Amino acid sequence: MYFYHGYAIGVGSTIKDQQFTEAVSALTVGGGTSAADSKFNKNGISFEAHSEVSGYWEKRNGLYYWVTKASVTIKNLKILNRITSDAIKCDLYSEFRGGDYESATAIDADFGNLQVDGTALKIEKTDALSEDYPTFSGAQLSFQDSFSQPWVLDLLVGRRLTDETANTDDLRAAFDAYSEQKALPKLKPAVVCSFVEKISGGGFKSWGPIVAIPNLGNLYLGEVIVWPWMRCLTTFRLELDSNKGSICGGSAGANGTGFPPGGVPPDWP
Repeated sequence: MYFYHGYAIGVGSTIKDQQFTEAVSALTVGGGTSAADSKFNKNGISFEAHSEVSGYWEKRNGLYYWVTKASVTIKNLKILNRITSDAIKCDLYSEFRGGDYESATAIDADFGNLQVDGTALKIEKTDALSEDYPTFSGAQLSFQDSFSQPWVLDLLVGRRLTDETANTDDLRAAFDAYSEQKALPKLKPAVVCSFVEKISGGGFKSWGPIVAIPNLGNLYLGEVIVWPWMRCLTTFRLELDSNKGSICGGSAGANGTGFPPGGVPPDWP
């Protein structure tokens, strides 16, 4: 028996007087399917979003596999006359094999001609989170090895920031999180990573998956929160200047647990 956990969200905002969460899909612990659509145009934010999530099991070569899928498509995105995209798409796939400790997760995303002030951003991605570190325990073991630890650190959000450039609350949080993790012998129980290696174009300042947009805020791309028991994807997150709120989109989470729950490997926190 397996307990599913999965969700998919189109776009959400925490801006004062503009708070919303659109195109929300979620699973029950029994799995199944869920889908939602939204067409939104208000206060300088507009988009068409579709989200869907599913949970099911199948048998392969005599073994049971429990699969959770979550995906989001956001078309014609416009944010405050500064950020646009033709079609952002993201997919998260989680697979739990009978007898394993944890799920293996794969992530894919496309930013669909993402532009800032009419200039297209060049976004360079890595598939390391899906191919090299599909499980938390795999990342943990690599982090504890002096040879492979730099590869894991290079996936963390905040890795290119310095004490001088971390000059807003959100940048400081990313810088502090990276600095703290770098000094530890093991990964924390929750680590914020990104599958975006580099952003360029438009002459904007950038630090790995973060790009600073003057007189607007900091845009974070391809964030993945990695836990032993779950992964949560946020395809884009805009933190507005002066702590005025955030706009997030292409959010998905997936994982679950066998029932009754099993033990944990010795390399987990």
